[in-house]
Amino acid sequence: MGHRFVEGKTEGKKEFGGNVFPKTLKPPPEMSTDGVDELVDMVKEERELLHKTLEAHSAILFKGFGLKSTKEFGRVVEVFGWENMTHLSAAPWPVLRHSVGERVYATNATHRPVAQPITFHHEMALTFGFSDYLYTLTD
Repeated sequence: MGHRFVEGKTEGKKEFGGNVFPKTLKPPPEMSTDGVDELVDMVKEERELLHKTLEAHSAILFKGFGLKSTKEFGRVVEVFGWENMTHLSAAPWPVLRHSVGERVYATNATHRPVAQPITFHHEMALTFGFSDYLYTLTD
C-alpha cells in the first residue's frame, strides 16, 4: 500500500450533523506534490473509503496535489470509475460548454476577468436527468 490522505482544514468550512463540508484531503508530507501519478494511485487504493467519505460529507476537496492541467484532472476523475454523464444531453436547453479534456468542460466564466464575480446560479436547473457526482477544478 502506498501513501495515505491527510485530513486538512479549509477556511470557511461548514458543519452539518457532525460532518464538515467540504471534507479536505491533502497529500502526506513525504509525498511529492509535483504531478498526478501519486494522486491517481491513492484514489485507486482508497476508492471505497473516498466514496463513503463523499456520501458522509457531500463534498471532498483535494488540496495541494499540484495538478497542472485539465488532462491531469481528467485522469483523477476517470480513476473513480463512475459513469460519465454526457453534458449536452442533460437538458432540453443545454448550457453549452466547450470540452477542455476527457470528461472536463469549461464554464462560461472562462473568458471573464478574474475580478468579476459569477452570479449564484444552479447549473442543473433545466435538466431532466441529474449526475450523481460533480467534480470541480479551480486554480
